[in-house]
Amino acid sequence: MSAASNRAITNDALYNDALRAVVVGVAAGALAFLALGPTSPFGLQVWALLTGWASFLLLGGGLDGLRKSAIHSLFGASLALGALVFATHQPEALGVDFAVWAALGVAVTVALVTLAARLPLLGSVPASLLGYVSVLVATLPDYRVERILSPSVGNPVFGAVASLIIGALFAYAAEEIAQRLRSRVSESIAKA
Repeated sequence: MSAASNRAITNDALYNDALRAVVVGVAAGALAFLALGPTSPFGLQVWALLTGWASFLLLGGGLDGLRKSAIHSLFGASLALGALVFATHQPEALGVDFAVWAALGVAVTVALVTLAARLPLLGSVPASLLGYVSVLVATLPDYRVERILSPSVGNPVFGAVASLIIGALFAYAAEEIAQRLRSRVSESIAKA
């Protein structure tokens, strides 16, 4: 391969990276604006939106990555909610501290995440743990059951799960936009 061909390939890759970076940056900025602005009453969290994005990328992107990300996020979030409900429903009269019950709940549910990875649908422990951790972080430091099980929009679990799914959707949209822009530019260059 000639030096000119190598330069052309390098320039094309650099252009594609730059185009993708601009699209991703704009989409991430839009997510931050939505979470901190117009949708803030609904509990969307910037960190959970970007965690959903990371899950999408971790699972390979595309429609399959979007589907898998949603499934893993919901699975992990459900198990974390189960661990929290378990820990908060144990009687303190037994003389066992909340931290012990919480540790037991986390131990059992994270073991379930690991075992579930044997199933093709839940094959990524890291992706499930992203959903799991998002619920735990969203509920800090107030684990009251009436708060984490309330059917309201202000429920932090709802906000975390919605953020994970919306983040993955934005990641998919950014990927699609970048690919379409790249195709249009390539077609324009080929015609010139």
